[in-house]
Amino acid sequence: LLLDIGELDSAEKYFQKDLEFCVAAGDRFGEALSHNNIGELEMKRASFETARRHFEIALGILSHLGARQQALIVQSNLDSMPESTA
Repeated sequence: LLLDIGELDSAEKYFQKDLEFCVAAGDRFGEALSHNNIGELEMKRASFETARRHFEIALGILSHLGARQQALIVQSNLDSMPESTA
């Protein structure tokens, strides 16, 4: 929701806290979703290399967990990145 209304700084704080919590709790699925969220945030900021890094981390975790549906969403995010960031 914060991303949708353009509150990027607030969204970043929330996503970073969420990522820290998931890592501390050993919640790999939540960690992957947090990385995807951060990737989407960085896409909105046009920080494409940072976005790509977070999407790739998320995709690796989700693939390892066998979470195919979520991995397809992250792959779609990667596929929507500008070509010059490949």
